[in-house]
Amino acid sequence: TWALYEYLQNAKNGWSKLEEPEEGCIVISPTGLGKKGTHGHVGFVLRDNVIASNSSWPNTLGKFLKNFTVDKWLSYYGAMNYPIYYFKKK
Repeated sequence: TWALYEYLQNAKNGWSKLEEPEEGCIVISPTGLGKKGTHGHVGFVLRDNVIASNSSWPNTLGKFLKNFTVDKWLSYYGAMNYPIYYFKKK
């Protein structure tokens, strides 16, 4: 997630940072910025603040699922001290 975060931050790559989530944007909590020994994550914000991302849970490992809401993401990754960033294509 760190490499993607660096890419998204670089304005020449055509992405802009948002203050609030919007349908179709990327949500990212980059590895290395949260609690030591944990991993960040990236997903896509869909309609009604639902987030879809790949699953890391054993029973759904590797599947792309609607597995968060914005509030649940904020709670889960916020509890590990991750920042939450939103980006959209310019």
